[in-house]
Amino acid sequence: MSKTAYAQIHTARFGKAEEDVAPLTFVKPLTDLCLQSAALNFKSRPTFAGIPEKFKENLCKLIPTDLPLQVSAPLIESDVYWKRCASDLFQNCLPQEHGHSWKQLFFERTAEEAIENFDGSQEAMDALIELLLTSRDFIYKLQIRQFSSHADVSFLFDALPNLYSLNITYGSKNVGMKYERSIFGMKLTDAELLAQQLAKTETLTTLILNENMLDDEKVMPLFLLDGFAWFTLH
Repeated sequence: MSKTAYAQIHTARFGKAEEDVAPLTFVKPLTDLCLQSAALNFKSRPTFAGIPEKFKENLCKLIPTDLPLQVSAPLIESDVYWKRCASDLFQNCLPQEHGHSWKQLFFERTAEEAIENFDGSQEAMDALIELLLTSRDFIYKLQIRQFSSHADVSFLFDALPNLYSLNITYGSKNVGMKYERSIFGMKLTDAELLAQQLAKTETLTTLILNENMLDDEKVMPLFLLDGFAWFTLH
């Protein structure tokens, strides 16, 4: 059949020349449909079983970021997923400050926020410990900008076996008209409780105590520690 004859038949059938017909919308590839289905049902069936290795990263681009951490923490390693999770919650995300790992960044920032908002109640303590135990394999350093509860920090050392750097400021910030000098900085009991944990820790090497209103009395329990020279104190 000549091109002219074909064009005439096409025009008669579709009412326009072939080159004027918009491309048809084809069904998505079966692999894409399967990945979408797996992502949609990941909450009820959280598994990568049966997913070929080459498709796992694509699946991690689709998995919901609101999965329970008890599910996602041990199961998902992909930085593609954890970057999405972190970007949903935090600004100024710098993975290079967290071992170049988006997963480490997510769990360290999540833990820091929870500790800074901890009110000292038993209910809040239970929830915080549950979070830390879930996150324990992914937390290596913490920067706690306010620790207003002045709680015994033993829970941090008990729950986080990999913690090697702790930057903690006791007291509250952004108090506005509720300013009281007593709510700022470390108390003697805080220093004594911290010293007890430093005496036992096998991993912590860096301790930063900026803006804690330290004096000789508060610093003494720290300097009396055996092996204190091993710490980098700021």
